[in-house]
Amino acid sequence: MASLVYGLGHSLQRAVQPLVVMGDDVLSTTRGVGHVVGVLRTASGVEHLLRRLCATRVLVEHHLRVNRQPARGLIEERVRGPAAVRTGKPLAYFVLELLPAVERADWPTWSGDDLQEVDWAGPELASAMDESAARLPPPEIPSPSLWVFGRVWRLVPCAVAAARVSVVLGTRTLVPEGRPEAVSSLAQEWLREAERYVAERASALAARAAEGTEVTVTRLREAEARLAADGFLQFRDLLFVEGQPALVGCVLAPHYNESLGRETNRDVAVAVELGTLPPGVGRLVALERCGSGRWERAALPRGICPGRNQPKAIPDSPALTLVNYLRWAARNIATSNRFQEFD
Repeated sequence: MASLVYGLGHSLQRAVQPLVVMGDDVLSTTRGVGHVVGVLRTASGVEHLLRRLCATRVLVEHHLRVNRQPARGLIEERVRGPAAVRTGKPLAYFVLELLPAVERADWPTWSGDDLQEVDWAGPELASAMDESAARLPPPEIPSPSLWVFGRVWRLVPCAVAAARVSVVLGTRTLVPEGRPEAVSSLAQEWLREAERYVAERASALAARAAEGTEVTVTRLREAEARLAADGFLQFRDLLFVEGQPALVGCVLAPHYNESLGRETNRDVAVAVELGTLPPGVGRLVALERCGSGRWERAALPRGICPGRNQPKAIPDSPALTLVNYLRWAARNIATSNRFQEFD
């Protein structure tokens, strides 16, 4: 799942601390980064030359650039998920939610087929999500300020700075004022603001998507046509089979299956019922591809027991949790050559 990060945190400070922010400029004691513009003087009188590191806007742009793609992912998840679940249709959930989630996760698969591209958002909605992600609120960078050891001190002019940490820029002397603010507090404040922004934009775009004017229906209609003709959809190792209720499954790798007493060649799958949306991990059923090309439930006298150590749920992603469970079961069954350890 996508997540936002504070781009001005400890990793930046470890590389170039201490930092002094003065209006449009960021200064550092790092050698060789720019021309000398001032001095950072310690309380004991030790002086460190301050050089111009970069413009303040460069730090802001870096921060926003780092978060643009995660923000886009968060907005997309919140727009697409509700739109797919609201339809109440298992096929829409499979095409608009489950497959894109797997594609974004970029999981490897041993099935050998290519996952077909799933385009669920129309160009206008996709452009709106891109634009929203590019307009994340910028972080606050106090100025003038001194950043060191994960804390930020605001700087104020001072005529006499004896025995105090001070920043000397030409004829100006500035010293820290009051108690410092933790960088983590600035990070949490920005994350809260960014989360509010993402939630607001996702809510607005989800409302547009729910109207049916933005979500591309072409892909869904193509899926409906294929489902009507074949009775199932298959994308890489994932399978959707129509029925009451519909099934979503995972095709097993070729192996000799002792429970069925025959060689299999990607014509056997393990599946669960899509009874409610979003789905949970339910009872497993076996599927076989019959002579007509359709998938039918296989009769297993002992049921299915793929093994122990079931994979843990993936936080905030029922779709990935379900796929991960199905792939775990399919892999174990194909490896052990049986559906049930007592077969």
